[in-house]
Amino acid sequence: MKDFNLTSRELIVSEGKGNKTRTVFLNDKVINALKTWIKERKDKNIESEYLFVSNRR
Repeated sequence: MKDFNLTSRELIVSEGKGNKTRTVFLNDKVINALKTWIKERKDKNIESEYLFVSNRR
C-alpha cells in the first residue's frame, strides 16, 4: 500500500528483475480502478500492507 501514489501517478516496483527498483507511471484508467478498489477495501474492512490480498490473506 505504500508503494504507490495516486497524486503523482506513480507505482514503485521493488525487487523486480535484477533486484532493481523501477517507477511505473499510472494512466487515468488505472487510477480510477485503484480508487474503486481502495474504497471497496475500506468497505470490507480489509487491512493489509498489500494492495491485493488473497482469500488466505
